[in-house]
Amino acid sequence: MRYHEVQPMSREDEQAAFATEDADRVIDALLSAAYHDPDWRWVQGQCLRFARHRDAAIRRVAVICLGHLARIHRRLDTAAVLPVLDELTHDPAVAGQVEAALDDIRLFARQRRNHPHSRFMGRRFGLLPRQHAAPTRRGRKA
Repeated sequence: MRYHEVQPMSREDEQAAFATEDADRVIDALLSAAYHDPDWRWVQGQCLRFARHRDAAIRRVAVICLGHLARIHRRLDTAAVLPVLDELTHDPAVAGQVEAALDDIRLFARQRRNHPHSRFMGRRFGLLPRQHAAPTRRGRKA
């Protein structure tokens, strides 16, 4: 993978790149969208779309971009994102990137705490605090 400054692309150019089979173009478009597109929901949808791509490099960047979204926009729809990341923890080609993305989500993304699936997955990934231990009975020796 080559590293370079992420250049902004127009939405039309991103969509044209997404329609190709050229991994470099798709990767550049994903990174451009994650860094520069203000519509985090649209970008999240593209990342989720490519998170299951047959090309491991595209999957890796899609997962990395989910972490970028959490860090840059401080928002993600965890009910949509966490199940996909959970599935990808079993993919050795992207498991490291999944852990990094989850770290970014833990640190930066605001959680939707009222959604039951989000609450379950949030606990699974350490994104929500666990229930406190049941209090002990009074007078009981510890």
